[in-house]
Amino acid sequence: MKFIDNMLFGLILGTVLPFVSFFTYYKVKFDGMGYYHFMRHLELANIFDSVLSGCIIANIISFFLLLWRKKERGAQGVLGATIIWAVIIVVLKGIE
Repeated sequence: MKFIDNMLFGLILGTVLPFVSFFTYYKVKFDGMGYYHFMRHLELANIFDSVLSGCIIANIISFFLLLWRKKERGAQGVLGATIIWAVIIVVLKGIE
């Protein structure tokens, strides 16, 4: 499991997990709605950035799990990806 203690692994994990969380949110909460209508609903309800912020929780959990398992380099990668996501969310909030 040496590949887990790698900054690139953490960066990829921290980039992919919010997408997985977003898709899971869509499937659990809005399964009967088409993807286009779902995105339109988030836009019209003005909650897209809030939902995206909630999807970052998966990164926080993985960050602490990696730290708990003493995989500091992997945790650094997840933290870096989370900071990038935070900048994206702040920019999206600024556009509104």
